[in-house]
Amino acid sequence: MNDYRIDAATKEEWARRALAAETALDRALIGLVDLHEQRNRPINPIYRSGGLQRWHMNPDVPAQTLADHHGRVAQIVFWFWPYAPSALIYAALHHDCGEIETGDISSPAKDADQDTARALALREAIARDRLGLNLIDDNDPRLRFADRLEAYTYVTMKRPDLLCKDGWPEALERIEQMADDMGVSEKLEEWLTDR
Repeated sequence: MNDYRIDAATKEEWARRALAAETALDRALIGLVDLHEQRNRPINPIYRSGGLQRWHMNPDVPAQTLADHHGRVAQIVFWFWPYAPSALIYAALHHDCGEIETGDISSPAKDADQDTARALALREAIARDRLGLNLIDDNDPRLRFADRLEAYTYVTMKRPDLLCKDGWPEALERIEQMADDMGVSEKLEEWLTDR
């Protein structure tokens, strides 16, 4: 007949192992809770706005994220004005963040209806203010120029076949006029021909 009595040392070892297993399980569960909280942590809306897609109103042009657009506008600002003030760079990197509430409306649509364009600009400014981005001067001609040139350059890179139609020749004329007004026509010529 077997003796099923357990000595004190064995009981103590089993208790230690059970406690270690329970502690390991607790740590794993806490880790899962932490992971769940990290995955469900809200992402800053300024950062989230970078994922918005541009060009949805023009199905001929491939989508572009707002983050890509903002970065390229800042590159253009630096290329034309290497000593640009930080406020202009800040504006280049954030000027369309308000579209997280309004969406992206095409320039031709805004150009066709100035009342809607003004209302939309106000709505975007309010949205940027909610995000804490209230230091942007939308009327800075360098920002407007860089914004339009970025769109033109993006289409040049992605769909150059469109540049001879659909308002793109007129867009280039506006960009050239803006460059003339700001005294950067030679740099614009370099930008457009430097391949």
